[in-house]
Amino acid sequence: MIWSLTKISLFILAVAALSMGFAYLLDLQGSVTFEILNYEITTSLVNLIILLLILIPVIWVVYFLFGLVLAVFRFFVGDETALTRYLNRNKDRKGYEALAESMVAMAAGEPSEAAHKIALAERHLGRPELTGLLAAQSAERMGNKDKAQDVYKKLLGDDKTRFVGIVGILKHRLEVGDTKTALQLAKKAFELKPGHEETQIILLRLQTSEADWEGVRNTWKARFDRKRISKQEYVHGTAVTLFAEGKKLLKEGNQEGSLKVFEANKLAPSLVPAAVLAAQLKNGDGDHKNANRILTKAWNLEPHPDLAQAYTELEPDETDQHRHERFKKLIAKTLMHPESRMTMAELAISRGDFGVASHELENIHQDDPTVRTFLIMAAIEKGKGSPDQNVKSLLSNALTAPRGNQWICNTCQQIHKEWQPVCISCQAFDTLTWRREEEETTSLPSSIKLLPLINEEDFESETLIEDNSTDEIINLGYKLG
Repeated sequence: MIWSLTKISLFILAVAALSMGFAYLLDLQGSVTFEILNYEITTSLVNLIILLLILIPVIWVVYFLFGLVLAVFRFFVGDETALTRYLNRNKDRKGYEALAESMVAMAAGEPSEAAHKIALAERHLGRPELTGLLAAQSAERMGNKDKAQDVYKKLLGDDKTRFVGIVGILKHRLEVGDTKTALQLAKKAFELKPGHEETQIILLRLQTSEADWEGVRNTWKARFDRKRISKQEYVHGTAVTLFAEGKKLLKEGNQEGSLKVFEANKLAPSLVPAAVLAAQLKNGDGDHKNANRILTKAWNLEPHPDLAQAYTELEPDETDQHRHERFKKLIAKTLMHPESRMTMAELAISRGDFGVASHELENIHQDDPTVRTFLIMAAIEKGKGSPDQNVKSLLSNALTAPRGNQWICNTCQQIHKEWQPVCISCQAFDTLTWRREEEETTSLPSSIKLLPLINEEDFESETLIEDNSTDEIINLGYKLG
């Protein structure tokens, strides 16, 4: 009511102002003279003002006709949309203004206002490639998922907007857990735009969840081709896919999986699980020399307990002395590595040579204490016949010692009991590395199976029993022989 009254009052004031102005012009006296070349034109001031008012629309008409002539000329020389663009330029201006206002409304958190402006922009522009995505986003902001999906489906009909439509439907399928359909949509989006990084990542995760390792390789290569990953990452990731595929084929009874495993080991000799399986396959075929070579090469690149275990299994019936000599060849190039020293200490324990075992460890349990080093020291002290109090002290230290190296995801820091091609927590591909966690607790990566020297019955310290981790640590034990 107040706004209506205000508008009426403003209209009356405007009419009154115009009337007063016109009356004032009529009362003006005087004339205006123009000299053009040898001609002189004289007119009254009122007539001049009236003439100017008449010339304004005439000039506008001339300008419009001139632009129209140019548009017609461009149309005849090959620009098929020139005439349409010229005639619709005012609608385009309004459409782009509405589009800009819709973006501002979306940024301001007003999806309903944005939807209104988007509808206005679509009516003026008729360009769904510009307004469709905003229309879908505004619908999603308002919680209207069905309307958003309808908009995305409409976008599929235009080559310019097909990719946007597919990605929109893809994300909705992921939200509702329809991974099968999402995978097909991701593949189609990847075909349309192989270089789109978000699509690459989504497709990669869907392919790994389906164990489509050949598809993962193709996507991984696309990331490398577009410089999303380094050459080293590309080679290692490719080896991971080959190993995972080979392992899957072997479980299905397909011996072609062996070739995949060997190829993976060739590409990434430091990939521990691939080296272990490749060595086992070679050893199973009677090729002990190459099995030994594979494990030795992997150990020289990155000593690991699983490699030591696999190296032990190459000759399961050997004597303790022969095993000791064999392992000396394995660690020849990594003598000072903590893993080498702990492995040799375990071997010494297995043959009852506790003095040598103690010498192998030296001060590792002091310089680089871990659960494993304290347990080895406890086994040594127990074997040497030291007082139970000394052994209990070492076990107590093991309760709070760092875990040491483990398989940890570089993306989410999730700890894994064993290596996986994909993180079980964040589903990231090829992110597990053998290292220490930032905030360490207790655990034990065992390498060589040893007979129990330490067991729960030997130690019933109240201090140890009060800790919930005691049973776990004591039962880890060591196996001799």
